[in-house]
Amino acid sequence: MCADCAVTVYPKTDTVKDGKGKEHKFNRPSLRSLNEAKERFAAWDDVKNPTFDLSGFSFS
Repeated sequence: MCADCAVTVYPKTDTVKDGKGKEHKFNRPSLRSLNEAKERFAAWDDVKNPTFDLSGFSFS
């Protein structure tokens, strides 16, 4: 299997258990927020100091 572009794999559930058995829930990003992130990434001029906005995710 080959891919010539970025591939994002999402789990089938919105909960994940860590190594200690604690469950963590997360929110899936919306299509709009993914498209906005792609546009911001395409507009980057300086790849030496990238920034990432994780405000759309909840790790509680």
